[in-house]
Amino acid sequence: ARFAGKATRFDAAYTLAGWTSIAVPAFMRGVYARRLDWHLMYETNRYRYFRPPIEGKLADGEKVRARFLLPLEDRNPTLATLLARRGMRTSAVVDGGFTEILAKAWGAGAGFDEFVDLRKVAGRRANDGHTATQAVAALRRLRAAGEPFFLWVHFFGPHAPSSTHKGSPRYGASEADRYDHEVHFMDRQVGRLLNLASQPNPRPLATVLTSDHGERFFNTKTRGHGWGTTEDYIRVPLIVWAPGLPPGTVDTLAGSVDLVTTLLDLTETPG
Repeated sequence: ARFAGKATRFDAAYTLAGWTSIAVPAFMRGVYARRLDWHLMYETNRYRYFRPPIEGKLADGEKVRARFLLPLEDRNPTLATLLARRGMRTSAVVDGGFTEILAKAWGAGAGFDEFVDLRKVAGRRANDGHTATQAVAALRRLRAAGEPFFLWVHFFGPHAPSSTHKGSPRYGASEADRYDHEVHFMDRQVGRLLNLASQPNPRPLATVLTSDHGERFFNTKTRGHGWGTTEDYIRVPLIVWAPGLPPGTVDTLAGSVDLVTTLLDLTETPG
């Protein structure tokens, strides 16, 4: 709320899909998902990813639990690729939780000079506190270098399944209550990063806060996402602080598909 009070808040903002594997690759390229060149991926019950064919690749007891599409060889350049091409230092701190959807090997690292995977730093029990610590360290390094930079930080905490955190209130036993607990903890961790970003910087700095998807509560015990395009799945927060943008609330339609072109415009980067 403190950050939003000084920034431009878009109250009718929508992501490109209700699922990370579609939304992130699309908004990182600034195109609608139908324009990407998708490739089939298999996810196993051990949350490992494989490209087909999978015969002979699975360990004993390992089975395919889901199929995903990822744009592994898509021709559309990512925002990081375009910014790196014009001379900006590009860095990412990414928590993909228990999956490999945002692993560097599967395309999320395209264009980044530095890519910190929280799974490799803190293991599968990584939380938003670990992410914030790595992100703050990365931002300090980038600021100290005095060169133009782009930093992408992906927090995972409010994603199911829920966990508990010391210092954050327990609101109740329902799935919505546990979600609120997760959001409270994430808010504190994101605040650590925003506090540093708001300090005087030798170069103009733009900060964007958004989400790749929303969440639906089916009942007191179950929640999830990815199965529809209703408001709870795809309406997301979008808060932007940037030189030249006045603080306030915008209620006209906005979408994460426009983030790339907006940031390219702000940084005067050819598309």
